[in-house]
Amino acid sequence: MSGHEAQKRLAFAAEYGDVPHVLRLLSEGVDAKADDSWALRLAASNGHTECVRLLIRVSDPKAQNSAALVLAADRGGTECVEMLIQVSDPKTYNSQALQRAAKNEHLDVVDLLFEVSDPRKALQQIVEDFNKFNMQWQDHPGVVYLQQKITAQNDNAVLHQHVDFDGRNTTSQHVPRKKL
Repeated sequence: MSGHEAQKRLAFAAEYGDVPHVLRLLSEGVDAKADDSWALRLAASNGHTECVRLLIRVSDPKAQNSAALVLAADRGGTECVEMLIQVSDPKTYNSQALQRAAKNEHLDVVDLLFEVSDPRKALQQIVEDFNKFNMQWQDHPGVVYLQQKITAQNDNAVLHQHVDFDGRNTTSQHVPRKKL
């Protein structure tokens, strides 16, 4: 079997979650990084957690701008996203993984990606995308959820900072910011 044929078989096995076949092909030395880690992307996009777990170690999770993470987020694959966050770049393409999770109303994935992404850039890109097609983003549950998380984060930051009597900024969890 040629290298290209073996890589196609690995991709097929990963796409359908065939763990024994993936294990066998990897033990035979099939290159999981071939075609920009296509097998990992297929496993992630189809939510095959065990295949992702096997392939993540021998693939390049940052290939194609962390496409495996984006595809897992797009699908709502919480377990796959949890694994891929650690080895991918969640901020790539204006935090595209977070955008996809919000657009598809995968709120648990939004929660996972929120702290490691750039939520403001993601929201800005979502709004631009919706506006291109004259779509109402203000009523979209995933987008509203993301906007609320950003607002809560901003409010929380304001609540934790206030000015003491000497004019110095200090941190407090109990005192809201004074109006000047």
